Amino acid sequence: MNLTAMLLSLLFAAVSAQTALRFSTPVPISLTLDGSGPVTQVLSSDRATSLSVHIASMHLPPGATLTIGTEDGRDKVVYSGDLRDVYSAVFTQPRILLKYSSPTYSMNSSSNAPIVTIDTYFAGGTG
Repeated sequence: MNLTAMLLSLLFAAVSAQTALRFSTPVPISLTLDGSGPVTQVLSSDRATSLSVHIASMHLPPGATLTIGTEDGRDKVVYSGDLRDVYSAVFTQPRILLKYSSPTYSMNSSSNAPIVTIDTYFAGGTG
């Protein structure tokens, strides 16, 4: 076997033997907001070193916001409008705060569909 073939063979063997690195563990949740009032929700994982969420869908009324961030408010992202299939920023805390606020509150009576659906959060560093 020539040197090139041997190196390629070793490379392919090394690649096929690898397992995927796991940086976070997905945790299924069912968190829906209907817009009828303000919401403050804490997500936590005792063993996590970081957390993020998956926003499956979001259809906020004008002026409304969904804020996701640390409990002390130092690190946060404010979302507005319509989103689908979005992963939030990663926060290096074992607890994060989700906060919905709007200038006015009312349920989405036309479709009874939630205005926010969060279906998963990701806990990093949970071994």
